[in-house]
Amino acid sequence: MSLEETVPDKGEAILNQLISEYNKEAIVDKNKEANNTLNFIEDRLALISGELSTVEKEVELYKSTQGITDLSTQAQTFLTTVKENDTQLNEANMQLAALKDIERYLQAKSNEKGIAPATLGFSDPVLTGLLTKMAELELKREEVSRTMSPNNPLIQSLDSQLKTMKSSINENVQTIRQQLTSNRNQLTANNRRLEGMIRTVPGKERALLNITRQQAIKNGLYTYLLQKREETALSAASVVSDSRTVDPARTSSKPVKPVKLMIFALFGAIGLLIPIGFVSAKDALNNRVSRRSDVEEATQIPILGEVVKSNQADKLIFKPRLQSVIGEQIRAIRTNLQFLRSSTQQSQVLLFTSSVSGEGKSFVSLNLGASLALVGRTTVILEMDMRKPKLHQSLHMENKAGLSNYLIGEVGLDEIIQPVSGHDNYFIITAGPLPPNPSELLSSPHLSQLLDELKAKFDYVIIDSPPVGLVTDAQLIAPYADATLYMVRHDHTPRNYLKMVDTLYKEQRFPKLSIILNGVGEGESYYYNYGGYYGESGIKKRLSRND
Repeated sequence: MSLEETVPDKGEAILNQLISEYNKEAIVDKNKEANNTLNFIEDRLALISGELSTVEKEVELYKSTQGITDLSTQAQTFLTTVKENDTQLNEANMQLAALKDIERYLQAKSNEKGIAPATLGFSDPVLTGLLTKMAELELKREEVSRTMSPNNPLIQSLDSQLKTMKSSINENVQTIRQQLTSNRNQLTANNRRLEGMIRTVPGKERALLNITRQQAIKNGLYTYLLQKREETALSAASVVSDSRTVDPARTSSKPVKPVKLMIFALFGAIGLLIPIGFVSAKDALNNRVSRRSDVEEATQIPILGEVVKSNQADKLIFKPRLQSVIGEQIRAIRTNLQFLRSSTQQSQVLLFTSSVSGEGKSFVSLNLGASLALVGRTTVILEMDMRKPKLHQSLHMENKAGLSNYLIGEVGLDEIIQPVSGHDNYFIITAGPLPPNPSELLSSPHLSQLLDELKAKFDYVIIDSPPVGLVTDAQLIAPYADATLYMVRHDHTPRNYLKMVDTLYKEQRFPKLSIILNGVGEGESYYYNYGGYYGESGIKKRLSRND
C-alpha cells in the first residue's frame, strides 16, 4: 500500500494504523460470513427435511394405493400368466377345430366311405371310446359288404349300430363344444384383463420414477447441507487474518509528484495516439473496399484498369476528343482488352458483372463500348440485366422489344438492334419487357443462337449482366463470353465479397476474369499524376488526335 501525503510522519502513521484496523475487521467480517452461512444452512436444512418427509410419504402412499411391491417382478408375472393363458387358448381352439372335423364326419351319408377323424388333443375318454368303436364298426361293415348284399340282415344290423353310435357321438360333441367355447371365452377375457394390466405398468413405473427422483434429489441436498454445516463450523473456529505486515510504512527520500518527464511523455503519447486511433477505428469500421491494395491483398485476379469518380449526370460521357482522366482510363482499358483476346480475327464477347448493385457496370460498359466504336470497331451492347435494366434509361431510349422477346422467339435479331444516338458503329439491344423467369429464359438455346449471330456481325459484343452476389444470371451467360470484367467500386463493394470473387477466379467459373476498379478517388488513382496534363491548360498544349 502507498499513500501520497505532504507530511511524511502523518502518512506513515495513517498507513500503519490502517493496516492494523484492516486485520481486525477482516477477522470480524469472516466470523460474520461464517455465522450468516450457518444460519442459512440451518434454515435450508429445516426446509429440505420437511420436503424430504413429504416426498417419502408420497412414495409410500403411491405404492400402497397402486399395490406395488416390485414393478419389474409384477410385470414378469403378468407376462408369464399371459403366456400360459395363450397356450390354453390355443389348445381350446385346436380342440374346437377337431370337433368340426368330427361333425363333418358324422354328417356324411351312411353308405359313403369315410375316414375316421383324429382324436389328438382330446382328453375325454367317452368321446375317444365312441370314435374307436365307430371306426371298428365301419371296418367290420366294409369287410362284410364285400361278400354280402346290402339287404343282408347282418349289414342292416351294422348300419343300425353305426347310426346309433353317430347319434351318441354327436350328443357328446355338442356337450364338449359348449364346455370348450365357455372355456375359450373365459381365457380370452383373462387375456384382455392381463393385457390391460400390462399396459398400465409403464405409466405406474414412470409416475413412481418421478416421485423417487424427487426423493433422491431432496436426500442429496439434505446430505450436502449437513456436510457444509460441519465445514462452516470448522472454518469459523479457525479464522485468522489473511494479511500480515511485512514492513512498516516508510517515506521515500524524494518527492514523487509532479514528474515532468512523465507529463511530457504522456501528452506526447496522447497527441500521437488520438489521431492514429481515429484513423485505425475508421479503417476497422469500414467494411468497404477503400484502396487498390485491398483488392490486391484479397485476390490474385489481375486488375485491368481503374476509373475515377464521375460527377456528370450523363452516363454516356465518352465522346470524340474527350480530354480527361476518366477518358484516358477508358482508353487504357480498351487497350488492355487486346491481352484478353485469343484471336485477332474473331469477335470478342465481353461480360460485365459485379458483386452487388450500384458498382458501375452499366456506366463502364456503356462508355467502353463507345470508346471501341470510336476507333472503328463495330460494337453492340446487350442489356442482359433483365431484372433492373438501366442502359436504355441512361440513353433515353424506349424499351418496347428487346432480349426477352428474342429469347422467347417472338422477334428476330434485326427487329431489336437499335443504334446509339450520336455514335457511329455503336448499337444496343435493350432488355425488353421484364420477364417473370429471367434465369430460365437465359438457359434457353436462343441465347447461344443470339451470340453467334452477333459475333458474325460485330467486332465486340458487350454484355451488361446482373450482379453475381445476388442472382445466377451472370454464371449462366459466362460460358458464351470470351472475357469477364468484374467491377469493384471504392467505398461501395464489401470487402468480404472479394473472397467470393477470388473463389470464382480459382474455380474458373468465368473465362479470363479481370477486375476493373471503379469510383476511385483522385488521391488513390494511378492516373492522378496525369490530371494536370489533361486539365484546361494541358488541353491547349496536347496535340489533337482522333479516337
